[in-house]
Amino acid sequence: MTRRALALALCAVLVACGEKPEQAVPAQSASPAQAAATPAPVASVEVPQGRFAPRDDCAADSRAAAFQAELKRVVSARDLDRLLAMTDPQVELDFGGGAGHDELRQRLASTDYDLWAELDRIMPLGCAIDQRGNVVMPWYFAQDTGGDPFETMLVTGNAIAVRAEASATSRQLGAVSWDIVDLVVDENGAAQGWAPDSGWVKVRTRDEPVVTGFIAQSDLRSVIDYRLVADKTDADLRISAFLAGD
Repeated sequence: MTRRALALALCAVLVACGEKPEQAVPAQSASPAQAAATPAPVASVEVPQGRFAPRDDCAADSRAAAFQAELKRVVSARDLDRLLAMTDPQVELDFGGGAGHDELRQRLASTDYDLWAELDRIMPLGCAIDQRGNVVMPWYFAQDTGGDPFETMLVTGNAIAVRAEASATSRQLGAVSWDIVDLVVDENGAAQGWAPDSGWVKVRTRDEPVVTGFIAQSDLRSVIDYRLVADKTDADLRISAFLAGD
């Protein structure tokens, strides 16, 4: 209930009880000086909560932090030349032999791959440093998520509802915040209840009490979706892999 609706309800109760609410005092308009001195409201930012919520381990390493900041600028500006300069000439792009600057250039220009958009999606998902000092983005990819990677999904939000059916109006069975869930599969490994046309996926949570239900596809990301690895060299960090799959 809004504050206005609550105030109206309170007035109705007072009148019904034979009491008169105090007469409201008209608000005085602020002077231009007062208006200028009044700070603008600050929009609240939801902080990710959960076991695999994005973290920025790279901030504590000066070289990794500088690399991350430069990569964000390059991606935002769609600066192809600078991105190539940050990339190893033999950068790995898939598990079928796709590699190198020329191939990366072609894929960045192709709507079939939409790699700039994939980089956009990676940027907010945190940054990790592995045991060899290499940079890994998203952060969760450097963590042990367990299970079959082809059946493992990351819930990408706070208090994401698990529904009984593939519908936003269906009964809520539970909620998950930035944690791992598993696709529900049959004996052949095929996903059950996966309804991509409806935008819902059937999953099973891992923590007790285990819940099986549907989560909106837009709130899920495969743990083997696109990731970026930058190898530590004597001089700098170079992107050695930008790919998806396993």
